[in-house]
Amino acid sequence: MEENQNVTKKDNVFTKLGGAIKSVVKDWNKPSGNNEVPNKEIAAFSFGGIGYKTLTAFGQYIQLAATCALLGSIYNISPNNFAILFVISTIIGIAKTPLVSWIMDNTNTRFGKLRPYIVFAGIPTIIGIIGLCFWVPIDGSTVAKMVSIGIFYNIFLIGQQILLAAYAGLSQVISPHSGERNKILTISEFIANLGPSLLQLLFPTLAALLFGGQTDIMAYRVLFPIFAIVSFALGLLALFFVKERAVIAKKEKEEVKFIEGLKLVAKNFDFWAVSISRFFKGVKDWVVALVIWIFVYQFKDIEAFQGISTTVITFGATIGMFLSPFIMKKFGNGKSAFAVYLLSAIATGIMAFVFQIHVILFLIPMFIFYIAMGPQYILQTSITADALDEIQLQSGKRIEGFAQNFQAMFETLGGVASMGISLPMYAHYGLGDDYSVLYDASVREPIIRWTIIFSTLAALISAIPFLFCKMTNKRHEEIIAELKAREALAEGSQTTEEAPEEPIVDSVVVETAAEDINAEAKEETKE
Repeated sequence: MEENQNVTKKDNVFTKLGGAIKSVVKDWNKPSGNNEVPNKEIAAFSFGGIGYKTLTAFGQYIQLAATCALLGSIYNISPNNFAILFVISTIIGIAKTPLVSWIMDNTNTRFGKLRPYIVFAGIPTIIGIIGLCFWVPIDGSTVAKMVSIGIFYNIFLIGQQILLAAYAGLSQVISPHSGERNKILTISEFIANLGPSLLQLLFPTLAALLFGGQTDIMAYRVLFPIFAIVSFALGLLALFFVKERAVIAKKEKEEVKFIEGLKLVAKNFDFWAVSISRFFKGVKDWVVALVIWIFVYQFKDIEAFQGISTTVITFGATIGMFLSPFIMKKFGNGKSAFAVYLLSAIATGIMAFVFQIHVILFLIPMFIFYIAMGPQYILQTSITADALDEIQLQSGKRIEGFAQNFQAMFETLGGVASMGISLPMYAHYGLGDDYSVLYDASVREPIIRWTIIFSTLAALISAIPFLFCKMTNKRHEEIIAELKAREALAEGSQTTEEAPEEPIVDSVVVETAAEDINAEAKEETKE
């Protein structure tokens, strides 16, 4: 009897697996139902995302912060000199934002509006990574090292931010339907994050086993170029095999200036909720960088296990991604975002009480932190995408380039604020040019504790605005319905031969949706 039950269970598993495979194959070239994106395109977007995510993940190893082993421990850049480099980089970043936003929003190529930047931004990102490994004089003067770091770091940073904006923008226009887009984001985020997970697993492990750990320059010079070039090659999948599906007339040309983009987002609260969370992201994610310090300076004897430990805790993000569609469907985007940011705050708060006891006790709440982090990118992308659709309805403009670069600028400004907090803290507890003082618990532990406290506060502040997000699934479907109706009318007015005899969307539904949306917009304006 038991054997029959076991056979039945195995048959059910294989039946379900076979059904899943058949579903993937069936929709490989052409989607079923009301979906617009075939599975082969979802696969290209997801596996291309491995490359994109890995290239952007290099930022955790080459950041202008005392927690960075390459720039801090190897090149011996002091926290105060980091501050100088950071301020200069911030000025450059803010100055380039209007120009990059304008160029991206007015790009029109056979590869679309966003996909070309996977190449245009990917190449300087690689140059910056390799330059920081090979062309900074280790034994040179402080000024020489700072100049070299400043040049290659900003090449990397500008490329990384444009790549981030392009890929995030592409995820917002891969489908005009919020439900389908969220499903694609869940799948693609799971697959794409395999890249950073492998980087976090392999680099610390190989650095410890083959070289002198993460404070040996040869680990970076050998491993980083390999990871970077392979990642760029994978990213090209998204360039060649993914389409952009913004609901606009094909022949319509948009000219969007930075000031105009700022005016368009000024009254959209949902957009600002995401922008605020991006502002506090740097401080909120401080705790992630602490993992290196915990292994290198506090539990030195088990440094080789950092890669494995990081891979395990980052698996929490995968769990969070899988939960995302269910949470978003049940509670909506705004409340879901509030919940996951609140969970981040709770997890970081626990770390403050356990980090000095044992590494396992530190990694457990860090695992929970990653579970909360998993849905955050999906929610930010979905909320921003819905907000951009609403802005398009009101203005007729698509401003993905502006939106992504503006929010990136907000994140940069948040980084400046975080630097203003961290520098006095480091100086107060005795961290200067000599990073070996971090082996001293009286120096290390207060810095770690206050870092955790500030991260907790940043997560709490980030959570609150999402409680007031106004977009609903019903409202968004109404917006898409009218945008499609406008697209049909615009295409029909350009060629009478292709003009449809009847409207694609019921006119009463469209007019009612438009009246409701415009009425809400007027009420928001009055408020």
